[in-house]
Amino acid sequence: MTIELRLGKGAQDASGNTWYAFGQPFGSTPPSGFGSNSGAMTILGETTTFDVSSISESHEVAFAFVNIHEVQGEDKTISTTLTWYRQEGNNWVQIFQYIAPNQRYVCIGTYCNTWVVYSYIGWTPATRDYPGEIIKNGTNIYKVVATVTGDVSYTSTIYFSITGMPQGSGTPGYIWIEYNNICFIDERGYKRTVNVYDTPSGSGTPGYLWIDGNYINYVGWAGNIKRADAIPVVTNYKPQGTNIGYLWVENNWLFYTGTPNYNNIFACRNIS
Repeated sequence: MTIELRLGKGAQDASGNTWYAFGQPFGSTPPSGFGSNSGAMTILGETTTFDVSSISESHEVAFAFVNIHEVQGEDKTISTTLTWYRQEGNNWVQIFQYIAPNQRYVCIGTYCNTWVVYSYIGWTPATRDYPGEIIKNGTNIYKVVATVTGDVSYTSTIYFSITGMPQGSGTPGYIWIEYNNICFIDERGYKRTVNVYDTPSGSGTPGYLWIDGNYINYVGWAGNIKRADAIPVVTNYKPQGTNIGYLWVENNWLFYTGTPNYNNIFACRNIS
């Protein structure tokens, strides 16, 4: 059995059906029957540098597939996984994974088949309730890994870059209260707004912001206490070692640490 991993903007299957993931609306799916027949896929627009200046947020970008070629006389059962990662500091963060179910590959006669497993990721909207897939420019800060387990062991990695995302004029990391919302400048220099989630009782000095337990509270322009909407994130997703009450901007999200310890990390959501 021979296996190959390829990366590009789209592919053509053995029946001649073609599909470019690049530029498709985020969440699009290939046409019916694409990749369902036996036979090798051919990569289209093969690259390790994706220039997204011609498209916009909320579109697909990168397409990867694994060709699995049967070899005469073999009878193998394997599972194939395609996992996408983004580099955050010194860590690789998983952003998407496709796991194909166990499959038996048999080539006893004279004709052997080639089977395909594929996956793709996109430039996701900043308002999605997860950190996103492709969200910033960078050189070799993304990678796709193909892993085969079972009767055959195989691992292959392709690193790739993103260029052409527009950059804003703001200073990344700035955080402030504007009217009744928390605002901040994301890593690409764009202003983001965290919408109000709740209005606890009480009042204070406009512009104050603090961590209250596992919530982030602040005081709006009229002196009323507001609360941002947030969700907990996996503890190994963000840098550890930050103190309780620490607040920071990363990518297009606003993160903070709650109590009782720094392992309680939250991400503000409902961001526009």
